[in-house]
Amino acid sequence: MLYFKNLDDLEKSMDGLVASCINSEDCIYGVAFDKGLFSALPTEGLSLIIPKGVKTFFNGRKGIPLNSLPESLCSRLVFLVDESYDTSNLPTDNKIVVKSVSNAVLDMVNKGAHSKGEELIAITGTAGKSTIKKILSTLIKEKGTVGYSIRNTAYYILKRNLIIKEYDYKIFEVAAHALNFSERIVRPNVALLATVGDGHSEKYGDLESIFEIKARVLSNIAEGGCAVVNSDIPFFEKVYDKIPSGVRLITYGESETANIRLLEYNPNFGLIRASFFGEEVEFNSPLNGKHNAFNLLGAISVMLSLGFEFSSFKKSIERLEYVKGRGQVYELKMGDSLFKLIDDSYNANPLSMKASIETFSSLQVDGGRKILVLGDMLELGENSVALHELLAESINDSGAERVYLVGDSMAYLWPKISPNIKAAALSHYAQVFPLLRKEIKDGDVIMMKSSNDIGLNKLSNILIKKYKECNNE
Repeated sequence: MLYFKNLDDLEKSMDGLVASCINSEDCIYGVAFDKGLFSALPTEGLSLIIPKGVKTFFNGRKGIPLNSLPESLCSRLVFLVDESYDTSNLPTDNKIVVKSVSNAVLDMVNKGAHSKGEELIAITGTAGKSTIKKILSTLIKEKGTVGYSIRNTAYYILKRNLIIKEYDYKIFEVAAHALNFSERIVRPNVALLATVGDGHSEKYGDLESIFEIKARVLSNIAEGGCAVVNSDIPFFEKVYDKIPSGVRLITYGESETANIRLLEYNPNFGLIRASFFGEEVEFNSPLNGKHNAFNLLGAISVMLSLGFEFSSFKKSIERLEYVKGRGQVYELKMGDSLFKLIDDSYNANPLSMKASIETFSSLQVDGGRKILVLGDMLELGENSVALHELLAESINDSGAERVYLVGDSMAYLWPKISPNIKAAALSHYAQVFPLLRKEIKDGDVIMMKSSNDIGLNKLSNILIKKYKECNNE
């Protein structure tokens, strides 16, 4: 049993790691707090053994007070504790004392992550991580079993049982704030650096600093592995200094030197024409937008790095689907009016916002109007206002007839919107709904995008639940 004084101590010591219920074949291991048990965490290589016969007691249970555990069960538990912790309140004397529980757990997890010979794939970037992860998991699942982190924090890496559970391929979505954790537990065979932009610049600084942070994932690639890098990113020339010796490099993008090069993207048909190491190929993507064409090429580059021929997974591209809140298209009906909602409301930064607006610009609308609902991009620091104002040109060229701007920073953008566009600056997402309900006409197309905390995802969920007419396209 892994024991911590409280949840805050665990989160501080382990970069936000919170364990989830995972049972090994022979044993169950748990995490405990003063207020009770909290799910479970597996261990390998450490003598933290709870006999398999008691594991059903814990299945699906959380917050079990320690003093309520049956005596017969307590005698079979083993606690891992920091040497400075007062163990007098533990219900058993069975304990293993270590200098640092967090270090012991990370060492344990590291051993479990690399003990079975799976292909470990790490994906990072300012934008596109989740979409590339979803694409890659779809393309690769016919080649073997696939496990992937559902989000990009240390907590969710373990919540999906990704470290210990056996898969042929494990895909880790790695955000900057989780790098310290991921570097200690994962040495990927393949690492992909997709984009570098102004996301979270309040915390991480200028573009070069953000590049340096993101590029750390490349420095951690295992010997004989492969780095996959978008050759169009800022400071790409510094990539060569980040890659360890014995690691291959595959590049993708629009630059002439890219190994996997986008030659043409037709938004009306989703047609992609590309060059794979000098050989031209054509295929169609069900994911709208040039940015998604790059996301797809990044995933294809990973597949090629793993030794798969493009022809062996080309048909799987037809089955690709959007990640929720990242460009899904819904057909909705309000009264007699049929309209489309493009739900891109999960999150936003300057890079992804610009890409989404440009994709929206390319849409052909038959008989209706284009309506943009855009919310603040958060964590941009002292450059926030300027970065919001830079969106004006893209918005004015988007073909939108209505624009609703939500949040304090978006309000600075409002005076720069073309007088030919009916625009409104609003302080809260709830103010948008009554305006849309009054405005929506047959054939309209609405796109919503903002940082998650602004709440446009809540508004899109309301519209989808209340007015959904057809299945997701």
